[in-house]
Amino acid sequence: MIQKQHLSVTTIACSLIGTVVGAGFATGQEIFRFFTVFGKPGLLGIIMATIFFGYFSWLIMHFSQRIKAKNHYDLIAYIMGRKLGRLIDGLLTISFISVLIVMAAGAGAVFNDLFGLPPVAGSLVMLSLTFFTVVSGQNNVIKAISIVVPFMLAAVLGVSVFTFALNSTGISNLSLIQTGSLGATKSWITSSVLYVSYNIILALAILSSLGRLSTDQKKNALGATFGCLGLGAGILAINFALVCTFPQTAGHQVPMLYLASRIHFLIPWGYGIIILLEIYTTAVSILYGFTLRLSTDKASRVAYSFLACAIAVLLARYGFSESVVIYYPLIGWAGIVFLFCLVGKHVKILFQKDS
Repeated sequence: MIQKQHLSVTTIACSLIGTVVGAGFATGQEIFRFFTVFGKPGLLGIIMATIFFGYFSWLIMHFSQRIKAKNHYDLIAYIMGRKLGRLIDGLLTISFISVLIVMAAGAGAVFNDLFGLPPVAGSLVMLSLTFFTVVSGQNNVIKAISIVVPFMLAAVLGVSVFTFALNSTGISNLSLIQTGSLGATKSWITSSVLYVSYNIILALAILSSLGRLSTDQKKNALGATFGCLGLGAGILAINFALVCTFPQTAGHQVPMLYLASRIHFLIPWGYGIIILLEIYTTAVSILYGFTLRLSTDKASRVAYSFLACAIAVLLARYGFSESVVIYYPLIGWAGIVFLFCLVGKHVKILFQKDS
């Protein structure tokens, strides 16, 4: 187990970033759908999302430390009550498997594009790494995520800044983009809130572990602050890169990979590795949350990890992963319910202190 004093602000911030960003972050597709398509209002959405990420991440760590939560279900039950908590916990557990299937399929697709290998080979390699990371314990889970994050941010910022420098006049597109119909929702406010809610609830296992392992509330607050600023900077950089090259990027499934190819023919290969690293951090945090909820000892953790990875390989191979689009809105709305209850609990405690 990680010693409490070893959780630095940097570790907390990087763990926050690594668990929140998924494969859709580095590809640019998530940012395009949730923010870019709204033009200027999308910038307000990014600012709002950045603030929410910091606030909710800190609250989750704060309450997890306060109640000494053994896993994220303890936190959910504390915030929402046992009955509603069981419902959200059940949905979240199913969602963990669904997202793991998507990560397996995504890894297979990237391996196929980069190396010409069968997709199942990429899925097996990614899930094998994920399996061994998770069964080795939470120490290695958090270390692995925090180590990968600086490379991801450097690549994202590098491609984005370079693209913006070459196409800076395209910033005027902010006033021209009115393609909200292509967005995740029709409203920039709803899109911003949903983006935060589904990312936060999927990161719940890691965030609650961070809170439990650190008793230093000041470090938690600083970690959440720097983490959300890092996320905000990454989202903003990708957004400006996509805005400046609009509408060319609108037709690409992986817009950031397209922008990378315009810089140098070798860059897409390196950026593909970055996408794989993002898939890895997401898969690790998801599998960790799944096994932490169900396992009672190391043997059961190994068994549940193996079972989840086996299911993910089999279903990703047959294209089942596409059905997970049904779960993402559910995850987002379930996340909104949880975050609403989280704020309610915080406000209640604040009023109790004042009275």
